[in-house]
Amino acid sequence: MWAASGQVKPSMACATSFPCLLQLFRASVLQACWLLRTGRTWAAETPEKTQEEQFYIISETKDIFRRNKHIQDNEAIKECLREGQSRLDLALHYHNPYPRPVNLAPSALSPSHAKHLKVQQKLWKASRPIYIRSIDTESSPPDKK
Repeated sequence: MWAASGQVKPSMACATSFPCLLQLFRASVLQACWLLRTGRTWAAETPEKTQEEQFYIISETKDIFRRNKHIQDNEAIKECLREGQSRLDLALHYHNPYPRPVNLAPSALSPSHAKHLKVQQKLWKASRPIYIRSIDTESSPPDKK
């Protein structure tokens, strides 16, 4: 139908024009309001903790959006959206909005012991799941100087 009329498909027009690509990213970021919607409709396992968990979801979402508002790299934006989606999926699956604890790989040293070992630093970074990256700044191992 599109080819017969000589028109360009809207998806083809977006793929070839850079401003439209930015609009798609903007739309996908704005669609991340499902995190806020989940925060408003969240029901905790115990009714007395519902408001506390709703407040946590909404405040964490706002804080992370404010912290990441300067990001302009497309891949970094995709990673942030993937992290948000994975955190939401985990929260809905386990009925717990808080980040899950992360275990180190069996052969990894703790970050304080792996300070000067490059292989241990790589192993430590590789064992970090995507859903923990936004809160991982204070718990990351020190870089080798």
